[in-house]
Amino acid sequence: PQTTREIETLSQFKETFISNDCKVAVSDFKPIQLANNKLEVTKICSSLGFPVPKIKTISSVKDLLDSLEDFGFPSEPVVLKAKNLNGKRGYRVISQESFSFEKFLNEKPSSDQISVEEITKHLPEKFEEIMLMEYLPGKEFSVDAFIGKKHKLAIPRVRNRIRSGISFSNSLEKREDLINQTLSLGSSIGLEGVFGMQYKEDKNGEYKVLECNPRVQGTMVVASLAGANIIKMSLEELVFNQVNHDYNIDWDIKFERFWGGYGIKKGKFLEI
Repeated sequence: PQTTREIETLSQFKETFISNDCKVAVSDFKPIQLANNKLEVTKICSSLGFPVPKIKTISSVKDLLDSLEDFGFPSEPVVLKAKNLNGKRGYRVISQESFSFEKFLNEKPSSDQISVEEITKHLPEKFEEIMLMEYLPGKEFSVDAFIGKKHKLAIPRVRNRIRSGISFSNSLEKREDLINQTLSLGSSIGLEGVFGMQYKEDKNGEYKVLECNPRVQGTMVVASLAGANIIKMSLEELVFNQVNHDYNIDWDIKFERFWGGYGIKKGKFLEI
């Protein structure tokens, strides 16, 4: 499983798959539910003594307008984030940054940014609880992790360039703080096999948790390039009950992603 949308259902019926001789590389249902709830993840993280972004839950336009000032708005942007949606769905940055002709000429339009006037125009007066969150302006990390029966490891990588929520330029960085936090948080949630955590740097240089991905992450191949094929380890334990794994992490690894394609002419592939 590789998408947030499918893992809860697959996990919920995990025993049904097993009874039909089919293994599913996913944690148990309750840990998956917990990990997919962005608010609960920050609560667990805070209980473990790790830094978390400032968060407030709101359920009305009035709540939103009354709370913005608490987050330094309008001089600071504020993040509006749904608790259970995936990717960049249910995510906007509320900003009063003014538009200019120079930005029109030199910057691509972004669907992330929205003004408070625009967001309140589209929100119903009352809605299901969502989060207002401190905006984190700094460097972003994704940590690829594995919790097995004998081994635990976490491999932080800097997301140097992100397009449409996908990492296009990555470089490994051995950060013991993020390694320790990821494995502590994963164990507390009850995750097993492969999973990922995302962190971002605040304006004071402190890294705070963004979310947990209790599944194979889209750029987890970087861990394999670094010498720790954690997806293979997870499958070896699941299918063959093999709990001893050989790995040696080379931290001097970078990964660049490119969009490409091929052409077809009269039913034949053209090399591009």
